[in-house]
This record gives sequence, C-alpha cells and structure tokens, in this order.
Amino acid sequence: MPCPEPQVAEQQCNFADLESGVCPRTPDPLFWRNRRVVVTGATGFLGWHLVQLLRQLKARVRTLALHPPLRHPLLALRDLEPVFGDVLDDRLVASVLTDAEVVFHAAGPVAVWGISSRAMLDTHIRGTLNILRYSPIRARIVYTSSVTTIGCTRTAIPLDEETRIVSPSLQLAYIEAKQRAEQLCYQAAETGRWVTIVNPAYLIGPEDFGPSILGRFCQRFWKGRIWLVPRGGINIVDVRDVALGHVLAAEHGRSGRRYVLAGHNLSFLEFCRELAAVANYRPRMLASCPTLLLRVCAAVAHAHSWWTGREPYPSFGHVQIGSRFWYYTSQRACRELGYSARPLRETLEDTWAWYRQYHRPVLRTFQRWWLRSAA
Repeated sequence: MPCPEPQVAEQQCNFADLESGVCPRTPDPLFWRNRRVVVTGATGFLGWHLVQLLRQLKARVRTLALHPPLRHPLLALRDLEPVFGDVLDDRLVASVLTDAEVVFHAAGPVAVWGISSRAMLDTHIRGTLNILRYSPIRARIVYTSSVTTIGCTRTAIPLDEETRIVSPSLQLAYIEAKQRAEQLCYQAAETGRWVTIVNPAYLIGPEDFGPSILGRFCQRFWKGRIWLVPRGGINIVDVRDVALGHVLAAEHGRSGRRYVLAGHNLSFLEFCRELAAVANYRPRMLASCPTLLLRVCAAVAHAHSWWTGREPYPSFGHVQIGSRFWYYTSQRACRELGYSARPLRETLEDTWAWYRQYHRPVLRTFQRWWLRSAA
C-alpha cells in the first residue's frame, strides 16, 4: 500500500515567517506511527540522530550500517531492528528493504583523506543504485546528499537549489560521488519512483561519536591546536535540525526535487570566535591565514602523515575547502517543508557541553597559555 499523505494541519504563516523560522512545521505523529522505515548509515552522525527522532515518532525502524564500536549507543537499543552490513551487498540490501514504506539513505563515507577515490565512488554510487533498485515500488525514498554538490564561490554569496557552480579546480571524490548519486535519484524519479533529495550543510551538534569532519575541527580548536584559520567560510547547521528536515521531506517533499537544509553562514574566523566564546576561552592569537601558507602547512602535514600513518591536518582537501565560501540559503525547504534552523549559539553550547562530558579535554601548558580562560 502507498504511504498515506500526512494529515497535519497547515499552520497559518506567511513566507516571511517561514523564512525567519518563526513558523516551522512539526512531524505528523499519525503518519509515522507504526510506519515501516529503513535508515541506512544509522551509526553515522546524521543517521544516529535520525533514528532517535523516528523512535520518538513511534515508527518501526530497521537500520542498515557497518558494525560500530562496542560503545556506540545504537547497540543498546531494543526497539529497533539493526542489521549490520554493507550497502554494496545486493542480497542484504534487498532483504533489509523488504516491506519498507519510507527509506532514508544516509550511508556512505564523508572524508577528504584516508579513502581511495574508487572506494568513495563505488560506495556512494553503487550503494545508491542498490537502494533505488531494491526499495519497494511504492516506498518513499529520501536521499541524503550534500550542499557540496551545489557548489561554492570565491566570495560570500549564498547559493540555493537552482545553483550549480562547482569550481573545476575543486577535485574531491566525495563531491563527484554525491553528484553522480543525485543523478541516479533524478532518473529514478523520472520513471515514477518517489525520490526526493536533501542537501545538508556542514553538520555540528552533540553525540558526534565519529567524530565528523566539522566535529574534529571543533575538537582541535578546543584542544588549542588551531590558531590560524582559512579565509573562506561555511554554512553550519545543527544535526538535529537536519534530521527533522529529513522527516519533513518524507512527509511534505516533492519527488524529483532537492531541498537545501542549511543553517548559519560564517567565515572560519567568525566560527572560531564563536567556539571560543561558548568554551569561555580568549585566544591570544586568532587570525585568517593566506591560502599559500596553508598549502605549505598541508605539504608538511602530508609528509608527516606518510611517516606516521596518521591523518594529515590540514590536508590538501581541507585547504581546498577552507579557501572557498560554502554559503547557502534554505528558502525552498522553509517554504515547502516548514524547515527551520535553531540559533547557532544554542547548537554550539550543546555541542561544547557534550564534548566536555564525553571527551574530558585536558589542555597542556602551552595550550592553556594560548587559550586562557575568560573568567
């Protein structure tokens, strides 16, 4: 049976209200109660928060993910059906998707280092193809893409769903993989399948067990290991808002359409100042760094990585990202889904509180001198 349309009443708001986030939608509990839902990538940062939200809505959740570390909280849940394996396993995917009514495909590596281009492309493209091929014909499919597929600029200009100006010099396998997976989704929608695409911005928030790319940046800063930052900027969004945006896209989205789930546009320097403020730090020096100098640092980091086997920081991929502006607007998602993003300070305070409790950071002598408490 096809999924029934959500019965939630429309809230009476004008476009300006939706744009400012004054009148956001909430999920329809009747739509989700006992709904058979599959979430791939459930042990990832976004997938974990999506699973928690669906559990609150009383959906019947089945997950597909690689087996996480033993301390991951997903392993302790008893009200869902976890399946551990690879989205490239055709038979496993087919069995997991049996009788699914809604499918959230959020699986796939997010990295700028440590995984080959071939593996990145294979996982995102063939994994997405498996989801599209084996999902029940009437299932609603929400594909998790990324704002990076839309593009970036050399100046601080926000982009939207209709934009695509990826710089040809920006050669990252992750972006290519996501773009090609999006095309598979559009093709499936043209054949009559119900497929919608969501493009989250850079995720941040509590319970980042990985941690994510931006989570690692925050950890390095709070440990006193970042004092020169790139000259670009990014859009930062709370992972909990993005999880809610996925649910709203399944309810109210349109097939064959994409929705940017963005938050707040900040330069890296502004972002670091906010990170310092929530942690009550007053760094003695914090400045933007010329891209050429960052490339030299990346070359040194890669040489050190070759010797130690550890992730280079910054890597050449980090420098490529940091030297550009990844600014976006969520007008369509606000207007059509009722999506909104919470205040940035609330997100950062929750992230810092979780990080301080989970990681218990200890600053060394120089780091204590450099960060120094504002108290």
